[in-house]
Amino acid sequence: MALVLTLTDVSPETWCQDISSKPVMLGRDEAADIRFDHRSVSRQHCRIWIENDECFVEDCGSMNGTYVNANRVQKSPLSSGDRLLVGKFDLVVARDTEIRDTVDGVINDTVEIVDRNPEEEIRHLAAVVHDRLTPSRRIGIPGVFLEVVYAPSGLLGGDCFLCVEAGEQWVFCVFDAMYHGTKSALALSLLRTELERCVNLTSQPARCLDWLNTELLALGANDLYTSACIATWFPQTQLLYYSTAGLHPPVLLRKGEEIELAASAGGMPLGVSPTEEFEERLVQLKQHDRFFLFSDGVSESCHPSPELPLARQAARRLLAGHALPLNDHVHGFVEDARQRSRDDILLVGGEVTGSM
Repeated sequence: MALVLTLTDVSPETWCQDISSKPVMLGRDEAADIRFDHRSVSRQHCRIWIENDECFVEDCGSMNGTYVNANRVQKSPLSSGDRLLVGKFDLVVARDTEIRDTVDGVINDTVEIVDRNPEEEIRHLAAVVHDRLTPSRRIGIPGVFLEVVYAPSGLLGGDCFLCVEAGEQWVFCVFDAMYHGTKSALALSLLRTELERCVNLTSQPARCLDWLNTELLALGANDLYTSACIATWFPQTQLLYYSTAGLHPPVLLRKGEEIELAASAGGMPLGVSPTEEFEERLVQLKQHDRFFLFSDGVSESCHPSPELPLARQAARRLLAGHALPLNDHVHGFVEDARQRSRDDILLVGGEVTGSM
């Protein structure tokens, strides 16, 4: 059995590492066979080898753990098609012929142009662009493992998610354009760019929202209202610091129960008022806690009820899947929600893996 290990982002520059009976060490150490120079990776993170025609991966006591298909493992067999998460790096195991054929064919493949009417063309392009900007993916960062699932409606504007490294902290942000169309799509592009600029100066969620609100209003255009939730993660202390602008705050689950947070932490959506003030909340997390950030499409997938707001219903539904692996929890929820809502649906689930 000839297997290779490669990055999931296949491109002409993608490397391929053969897996053999000699163990291959992955880590941050300069002597590692596959070196990932990022602090989310331990010096000797994990090793991979083939034994008796079967492939194995074994964690070497890494701080952030080794994941196979979203499940944390100590030692696990690997098969072609398995996804391996090492720190922030998403890898795939494949038969050598499969991956080399894929890499060789990236440039040579001919893209088929499909004749669509203007409306279909816009929906197609919107879906493709949204998928590129916010792909459904797994993200491993110090102290937490993220599962991002996005089901775009196909309308310009939509939702997006950013995960930005800011020194010793990480900033998570969900944007939800309240209107669709070209203006909303351009506004979202601006907000993404401005957030990356802002976190170079501050990682405080409320100050980030102040910055973004000012920039959006400075455009001088109507109907650019955008809801947002910004959360800053402190790996060393396992603190989650968050603020919202028109979105529900994060839902936090611990040992099968929901921890009640403030009904809101922030203010009106971005682009509404130049004097809006955004509040902040700070919550201490523990190992195995889960938190969820989501757009309005998740709430709108619930049935209207005078007794319980839609966002609270969404929180109850998230609680129902607490016993599932995070991957199944998030994907299963979105698959059900997309049958109930025609809006963009974005759900980001995080599970605390341990302190640094």
